[in-house]
Amino acid sequence: RIGEPVSVESLQPGDLLFYRWKRHGLHVVVYAGDGQAIHASPGEKSVVITELNKTWSHHFVTARRVVSEDNT
Repeated sequence: RIGEPVSVESLQPGDLLFYRWKRHGLHVVVYAGDGQAIHASPGEKSVVITELNKTWSHHFVTARRVVSEDNT
């Protein structure tokens, strides 16, 4: 409930993307721009940069912008 909903077409670096995976439950990634995301990969057991492809879009739940664009 925190932050503002963001459409996929309006994503900006720093936006949070939420995905539902059966085995891992809810997974949150940070959008890095250019269709890529930074996240802790359960499979690789490290932080990785991943291209958001059709597999990701199939599991997409929502995107949120938590930080205000107005930093004043």
